Amino acid sequence: MHLRADLASTPELVKFRDELQAWLDRHLTQEFISDPLADPTGAEGEAFERRRAWQKVLHDGGWIGVHWPAEYGGRGATLAEYALFLVTCGEAGAPEPINVIGLNMVGPTLIEHGTPLQQALLPEILSAETIWCQLFSEPEAGSDLGAIRTRARKQADGRWAVSGQKVWTSLGPAADLGLLLARTGEAPTGFRGLSCFVVDMHAPGVTVRGLRQMGGQTHFSEVFLDDVVLPADALVGAPDDGWSVATNTLGHERTTAILSRHASTVQAASALLGLAGRPGVRAPDRDRAVADWIEAQLFRLNGYRGLAAAVRGQTSAATWTQRMQWGLLTRRLFETAARLRGADALLLGDARNESDGRDDDPWGTLLLASRGWTIGGGTTEIQRNMLGEKILGLPRQPKPAG
Repeated sequence: MHLRADLASTPELVKFRDELQAWLDRHLTQEFISDPLADPTGAEGEAFERRRAWQKVLHDGGWIGVHWPAEYGGRGATLAEYALFLVTCGEAGAPEPINVIGLNMVGPTLIEHGTPLQQALLPEILSAETIWCQLFSEPEAGSDLGAIRTRARKQADGRWAVSGQKVWTSLGPAADLGLLLARTGEAPTGFRGLSCFVVDMHAPGVTVRGLRQMGGQTHFSEVFLDDVVLPADALVGAPDDGWSVATNTLGHERTTAILSRHASTVQAASALLGLAGRPGVRAPDRDRAVADWIEAQLFRLNGYRGLAAAVRGQTSAATWTQRMQWGLLTRRLFETAARLRGADALLLGDARNESDGRDDDPWGTLLLASRGWTIGGGTTEIQRNMLGEKILGLPRQPKPAG
């Protein structure tokens, strides 16, 4: 089973695929080709600049935001076409556009809930002139957004004053604008009384601090909001109805975003087989690498099955398991790589002795980064809860008395 064979079964889809492939053949030059072992979430330094430059090439060619309606700068692509776009680009080795939060989450949210003034921000999302971040999670409200404490108070002149703290903010240091979820109602917790806002990340009172990860990267940040004044028209949707806006945003994140990970995951698993084929590797470790490679193939095929069901308007367990499966699979894959590499797995970038003649490789860095992939975008535990409730129909666990 292959997505392009399974879905490109109509003349329209075949035309879409062939047009995209021909364009990629002309414009996806070697300078943009992604290393299959590069961190797929990399968003700083050379990786950031390469992804931003590639997005501008896509924009100039009319291949960015293809799933957006044509009147907002997209192509009005169907779900099948957008999936075909993601997989075709992934198989060709194209990097992920840098403004992924703006493209996949903020943009569709503003198209559905935004005012005309807010929708005027959409063209700069497509061109990567304006980078967006998402300001949802907090130190004590990561997986439970109903517990957020950041508060927006409406002022006499109609403006809003916002104070609080956000954390695990992807693209925070580079972001120009953010989509903020804050409490505006009287209740101290819960999903009622939340509102969504557009925040200027350069406004007075906004402080962004990078969070240094185990591998040395700062993909995430914490954001402090100290009486940040927002204009009245910063509100997205109705006041106190931010949970409806937020669930719309998160729904866009889960629909097809993981499809861009299929090709790189399979390629990493294939590279793992190369490590396992070296002389002296113990049979149990070699068997484990083969099992990981098989799991990567199943992950890809399972995603295609879920997508095919979605195109038919059906709900599939495959769709709900993809995010969880990817996090757990990549963690196991890089743990296997560490077993195969032995002590070399501890040598990361600047810890290496450059005089020893060995090329720097990313396996150790990916091992450390993969721990976070079971947390970001909804922890594995939360993903299991959602699968149990949405697919298996299991009852929610009652809260303990008192």
